[in-house]
Amino acid sequence: MEIQTPVSGSFAEYRTHHLHMGADFKTFHLNGFPAIAPFDGVVESVSESPTGYGLNLMLRSSSGLRAKFAHLFNLEGVKKELENLRQALRLLNDGIFSVKFPNHQFSIKQGQSIARIGESGTGVPHLHFELHGNGSTFNPLAYLKMNDRDRTPPELLVLYIDSSDGQKFRIPLKKKEDGIYELNEPLKLGGEVRIKLGAFDRMNSHNKNNLYFAKLMFDGKSLYERKFEKMSYAEARDHQSIYDSNRSSLNPPVYVYNLFPSLKSSIDLREFSENQEIPLEIIAGDKEENLSSLKFKIFNSGFKGHTTNTTPTEYFSQDHRFLLSTPKGNTFGKGNILFEKAGTPRENVLPEGLVLKSELIEIESTGISWTGDAKFLWKEKNSVEEKTSIYSKKEPNVG
Repeated sequence: MEIQTPVSGSFAEYRTHHLHMGADFKTFHLNGFPAIAPFDGVVESVSESPTGYGLNLMLRSSSGLRAKFAHLFNLEGVKKELENLRQALRLLNDGIFSVKFPNHQFSIKQGQSIARIGESGTGVPHLHFELHGNGSTFNPLAYLKMNDRDRTPPELLVLYIDSSDGQKFRIPLKKKEDGIYELNEPLKLGGEVRIKLGAFDRMNSHNKNNLYFAKLMFDGKSLYERKFEKMSYAEARDHQSIYDSNRSSLNPPVYVYNLFPSLKSSIDLREFSENQEIPLEIIAGDKEENLSSLKFKIFNSGFKGHTTNTTPTEYFSQDHRFLLSTPKGNTFGKGNILFEKAGTPRENVLPEGLVLKSELIEIESTGISWTGDAKFLWKEKNSVEEKTSIYSKKEPNVG
């Protein structure tokens, strides 16, 4: 844009069914700000729809780098004929179309206006901007020069720890000073340990945005690091390995980061001496290199049990009336599914036509997540035969 506005959505933020693979910039509910070409290139494609990305344009450089501008108001830029073409295509196709152009039909120079930003598709007026190349998506904020320097470190909110010896911790974090967090008492654990961090970064905005990186350190060495500078399409599809999808959400924005590789642990205490105290540090940072640090210690209490390499996919209630069956090969974590009775609903709460079959049951997942459809079965009281299945469908959406 010609002017710099605050970031309202950052790269690889958690969404319910996908990651936000671009950066959003506020327009303060105004339409018409010019969209400026970040490099010399050609207009590769233009699409429009009343939902999703709305009116969007793809610009391609000679090296194959692609820039996507979404939620545009119109295509009134240096190439006036683009807007004339858009108007014609809208009339012919009821406002929904997608067209690709031959090379060099619409050449654009760096710094020229290619469209006007506004409100189309899903959401309030804003610009959604993406960078693609070589099978990956790049974080636009890593390459854009921001005039308003961010001097605020990320906020660390909560630490989740669970181990194969059955110990689980949820620890709200208290700030000692800007960027400094500490836990005073060592955590007694044994076996394989998984560590998760709840955190966000403001980026000189009111919004709670994504971190730029987070890493777990031991003795000055990195045990695990996740950096949101770029991401392959395969990594983006496997977002459950990046975030705890049971604790993360879009609204309200909550980001809980897995500080361990997929299907592995953050640290295996069986590799350390029993009763050894192990100092760890979590460092979270933003693009401007503002850092927040959490130092804590783990007391290795030893591991007396055994570790299973497979995650169960069938979870029963205590009375075996309820069963949640998750997809084999796509279920992750070492927690459990809890079934709790929640009483009966108030009168007139049920929609007309629905019949109450039993008391209400609250189902909570602790440390278990999955991709795909889960199957829920239950038996009515005094009935062994009758079962009902519910499938949870995940629909794609755009952020």
